[in-house]
Amino acid sequence: MVELRELPPFRCTLLQASAEVAATLGHRLPAPLTATDAMLWLGPEEWLLLEDVVPPSGPASLVDVSDRYRALAVRGAGAPALLNEGCPLDLADAAFPTGHCARTVFGKAEVILWRPGADEWRILVARSFAPYLLALLHEALADLTAT
Repeated sequence: MVELRELPPFRCTLLQASAEVAATLGHRLPAPLTATDAMLWLGPEEWLLLEDVVPPSGPASLVDVSDRYRALAVRGAGAPALLNEGCPLDLADAAFPTGHCARTVFGKAEVILWRPGADEWRILVARSFAPYLLALLHEALADLTAT
């Protein structure tokens, strides 16, 4: 069984800075391709902060992108199969373990995929692509439940 639901709006901030400057925020920095409860690693010197932050001490770009994204939750043992209907990443436990995140695509939409729990996934998508992504996910869910 797979559960798909839209999450309420949330606050998030994009940080671009050196690791030394980012460390002044007081949070443990996630390793590449991973996330913590407070931060997602998006690329070298780039993180998505999931809670309010005090500006770092040092040169940095800190931009509130809360209105940019809509968030979806996918939960259940069949979540990887559902997500692989439109996402090309290997989502097996060994390749994408709990705590990992990545920028990728679902269909033709760019998304941020995050696995906060063993059977729990989060998808962040640009607001304008959310209806398209939801339609693809519901179609994939119907296909999976029909088999």
